[in-house]
Amino acid sequence: MPALPVITAVGGINAAGRTSMHHGFHRLVFDALDDAGRRRTLDALGALNGVHSETALLNGTLIRGLPESQRLNMAVNGHSDGPLTLEMRNMDLPDPLPAGWRVEPINRQRSRVTLPAGADLRVPTDVTRRVSAAGQLPDGFDPGALYASRNHPRALQMAVYGVSDAFGMLGIPWDSLRGRLAPDEVAVYASNAMAQLDDNGLGGMMRAPALGHRTTSKQCPLGLGEMTADFINAYVLRSAGSTGGMLGACATFLYNLERGVHAIRQGRARLVVVGTSEAPLVPEVMEGYRAMGALAEDEALAALDGAASADLRRACRPFGDNCGFTMAESAQFAVLMDDALALELGADILGAVPDVFVHADGAKKSISSPGIGNYLTLARSANLVRQLLGEDALRARSYVHAHGTGTPQNRVTESHVLNQVAEAFGIRDWPVAAIKAYVG
Repeated sequence: MPALPVITAVGGINAAGRTSMHHGFHRLVFDALDDAGRRRTLDALGALNGVHSETALLNGTLIRGLPESQRLNMAVNGHSDGPLTLEMRNMDLPDPLPAGWRVEPINRQRSRVTLPAGADLRVPTDVTRRVSAAGQLPDGFDPGALYASRNHPRALQMAVYGVSDAFGMLGIPWDSLRGRLAPDEVAVYASNAMAQLDDNGLGGMMRAPALGHRTTSKQCPLGLGEMTADFINAYVLRSAGSTGGMLGACATFLYNLERGVHAIRQGRARLVVVGTSEAPLVPEVMEGYRAMGALAEDEALAALDGAASADLRRACRPFGDNCGFTMAESAQFAVLMDDALALELGADILGAVPDVFVHADGAKKSISSPGIGNYLTLARSANLVRQLLGEDALRARSYVHAHGTGTPQNRVTESHVLNQVAEAFGIRDWPVAAIKAYVG
């Protein structure tokens, strides 16, 4: 009988906070918690950034307005009439600094620059932003400040934090666990679809020549999407077992989960780390998705509500009146074991993953259009629930965690998939959740 893959720990970080101990979930349902639950949630958020104001902690989480430093940079010719203050990426600062420039560091990546009257403005400055909302890590939290992260792109910093968070919840020291497993019994499957497009990755490599800067030896290799798994292997687990990463746009986590599940079921691994870490909140990337017509723009959001300004907290609106999806950054990881190993070690079993289904769409007129693969994937998942738990469990005690991006096309196509599969299996009332409404 094949081994059953079970989840023994989860960890990570997103706009709601830490995944471990259900902290992120508790932030989503904060208003429904009792006083003790609210206090624990606020303490968990405060531990990330040292902030202790309830208002600041709540306002600094979930989908919210981007900081001014996230505006798209462009070159502007001219001269300032008076003293001018702006934010710049550190890699964009001219070297040497022109006379009269005053630079105040903001963080590792950016500085506040004050230019004297009459200064040459042929430097990057801000342009009007049409998309102002995103799911960002809690305000003030810097994963790179927690370890020696020099030259590491943000997504890889988040990966180190996220997988460390997961193993912190395992309850079994990794060094002692390594001694009980052969090297080839451990596997890591992790990646990110957008790779590393910030200054320390491929983005910096592509921008450097045009800006007159030096391309570093690290930007190209650290920019690859496979680096998520490589960083976990080299810097966290010191693993020499099977490794790899599947890229699948919004389904990257599930693609890697499929590999991990099959590795355990086929006896090729006993412990597998799966996950993804995405950090796409780079001005150029935001502009790329906006140019596709995919993002919820401020003007369109305001028009939906008949308001003068956009409600940025409600930028992502799955299955409702919506105008586009909302970008976000997140790192999420799960530690899988075969059921025999989990029982032998006395590990917590949070759930089981008997299978993962992935289907291509077949021939279609546009890559971005939906296809038959969605119907096959969901139908096979529903059928597995019926096989394992029975007809009544599927019809009365199952739910769907939907893609729920918040685009006009998705609200129609995904609804149709759900409706058709429910009809085929005789499901009359099927609860649907889509947490992208909160975290992007």
